Amino acid sequence: MFSFLVRASVIFLVLSGIIFWLAKAPWIQLPTSLHIFNIAYFVLAIFTHSVLMRSTKKTGARFITAFMGMVTLKLLLTMAALGIYLYFFKENKVSLGIGVFVIYMAYTIFEVVFLQKELRK
Repeated sequence: MFSFLVRASVIFLVLSGIIFWLAKAPWIQLPTSLHIFNIAYFVLAIFTHSVLMRSTKKTGARFITAFMGMVTLKLLLTMAALGIYLYFFKENKVSLGIGVFVIYMAYTIFEVVFLQKELRK
């Protein structure tokens, strides 16, 4: 779990740096709420990893069910949070939507690659 936390923290810091740098760029307007989405995904990644690691101690079918459930939960939470946020704040819809899904994909790819390496051990 410790190596996951370290690597997830690195992903979090890299994404935060990119968001901060792009927010200062004059050619793009990024809402500062992307930082909130980044923090939420960091916490969600830790939660999903702990659930998935507990499910690996049981049967393989249990892990597959837990993995698919966590991916579905993350996707639905993303869609709901983005939909609610865009309903109340109408500015920068496109840049926020793209930014949120880039963060979503970064954390999802990171989790899949990390789990693949962990399960092969």
